[in-house]
Amino acid sequence: MRINNKLALLFLLIGIFSGVTVGVYSYYSAKKALVSRTFDQLKSLKVVKKKQIEGFYADRIRDINLFAQSEDVSKLLTIISTNSKFQSNEIAQYEYNRYFNRYIQSCGYYEQFIVGDTLGNIIFTEVTESKPDFNFVLDTIKSKLLKNVFNKTILSKQTIIQDYQNDNDKPLSYIASPIENNNGKLIGVIAMEISLNSINKIMLENNNQSGLGNTGETYLVGSDFLMRSCSRFKEQSVLSTHVRTKASINALNNIDSTEIIKDYRNINVLSS
Repeated sequence: MRINNKLALLFLLIGIFSGVTVGVYSYYSAKKALVSRTFDQLKSLKVVKKKQIEGFYADRIRDINLFAQSEDVSKLLTIISTNSKFQSNEIAQYEYNRYFNRYIQSCGYYEQFIVGDTLGNIIFTEVTESKPDFNFVLDTIKSKLLKNVFNKTILSKQTIIQDYQNDNDKPLSYIASPIENNNGKLIGVIAMEISLNSINKIMLENNNQSGLGNTGETYLVGSDFLMRSCSRFKEQSVLSTHVRTKASINALNNIDSTEIIKDYRNINVLSS
């Protein structure tokens, strides 16, 4: 091979090597920068969602405690104890009926409102889009789930939040607080069913323009590793989808981490 051909081949090989080296370096540098930027976005979003959901539950606890201390709820307990044959239409005449009506329907956070004594006699109402009328009904606790909520509240004498999967596979979430008289004696329980829609309004992101694109999502996981908010990719996931991932284990152990892991669908994701 002539010397000029050798030189040309040498320069060609050097050029190819340099191009490949620069290309590989640029690829991994860009990948590292993109991953780092995405992790920063996830961390920021995590902080925002954390504050929103903690604020949401703090407001629900404040609501239930204010109701438990109100005179209107005490009047409802009096009705329970003095009217064993009380009819639902009779209670509609009371002024506090309109007060509860305006509050619960306007905030949209609750689906059911229950006041009961320590013996399991209750006055309840359902407030949903399909049942806009606010009518109290006098009854006894028939649901084992609600009875469990009442019993836990009575035993602990504290505000509790408890969720269940009922027989119809519908997830239910209750917040309940003890009711005490002026002498500090426990006389009843007030409970409200928290709307899952109100939680999903905070956690569920279906809009591609929200910053999570087509593949990102945020969700809540309980200490039993079951979802407490809806998955973006799986229907009826609340209290039925297990999320035993490295991220959820770290979160439940109060370990702050951001890394690439396998998610609950066994797919590689950038997770925080």
